[in-house]
Amino acid sequence: MVSISDQIKSPYAEALLSAHQFQGQSNDCAAYCIAMASNAIQGSQLDGYQVGQEMNGWVRRGLTPMLRRIPNWAATPWGIVDEFRKQGFTSRWSLFRRREELFGMLEQGFIIMPVIGQWKPLWAHVMLLVEYQPGGKWGFVNPASKQKAVYWLKDDVFIKQWRWSYNMLVEAQPAI
Repeated sequence: MVSISDQIKSPYAEALLSAHQFQGQSNDCAAYCIAMASNAIQGSQLDGYQVGQEMNGWVRRGLTPMLRRIPNWAATPWGIVDEFRKQGFTSRWSLFRRREELFGMLEQGFIIMPVIGQWKPLWAHVMLLVEYQPGGKWGFVNPASKQKAVYWLKDDVFIKQWRWSYNMLVEAQPAI
């Protein structure tokens, strides 16, 4: 059992950091995270901007239309899952996840993308969670940062921003 007194690091942390792409002024954080994960783990050569353009709008899955992304704005969680699956990952999204679940998921090598944000001013963001340090520091590969460095959030800030989305989480793993 992993405890909050242990440092926990994703086995993919270094590869994800090496695959970092900067999203610039775009709202393509999810698309950039998908590209970084696919490039780091599967050796693909995806460009985050192009992934975002491909995610824009509606697609059909059987008889059901699915909005993957409001064009050039926000990706839906099911759209992120759909794109991860398109790239060869198993993936799902869920609500009401607990912070303690993140520890085991990090250790087990899940690609973890908590949805964070706030109401005023309204914003939402996803980053790739890659590390937890004792004392309550969460480390991310952040497509909104120009730096290829771990982006740190203190526990209280992360939990408050994550609670905004009802602790929404997108998780993915390479398909076996």
